[in-house]
Amino acid sequence: MRQSLSEMSSEPTLRTGRGHRFAAIMIWAAVFVSVIVAAATVIDQTGAQSLYGFTDAAYASHGATPDPGLVYGILYAVAFTVALIWALMLVVVKARGWWPPVLSAAATLVTGAVAILLSATTEYGERIFAPVCGLVMLVPTIFGIASTVQLVRDARH
Repeated sequence: MRQSLSEMSSEPTLRTGRGHRFAAIMIWAAVFVSVIVAAATVIDQTGAQSLYGFTDAAYASHGATPDPGLVYGILYAVAFTVALIWALMLVVVKARGWWPPVLSAAATLVTGAVAILLSATTEYGERIFAPVCGLVMLVPTIFGIASTVQLVRDARH
């Protein structure tokens, strides 16, 4: 039996199916990688401090000494912010309509911009952060691209 438009629920419907699962897996992977980056930063800070060593070497030739707390604080803030952005996407991905692909694209652009900034930030003509920091943050960006493509495909149907 058909329902009239006035009888239909105004509640947003939730996404189900293979496309939703793939997008959700990609978003979970982005969250996971971001948390792993934070954990690796903790391990480096309590151990060899190679990330700080790279920054210290960049400043040493100019007679400046960076604060290790600031260097690691920036790296923690980046990792947790990216993890939070993708964790929020786990909620959004379930909705139908144009919101999920748009927000996924925005999260992907933010994550990509952060990766580029970590790779390209210089002072005194030298990179401040180790190249590995930017490269590792490209991984959630790749997962974001995959989830965005899938969400756009789902939104078209």
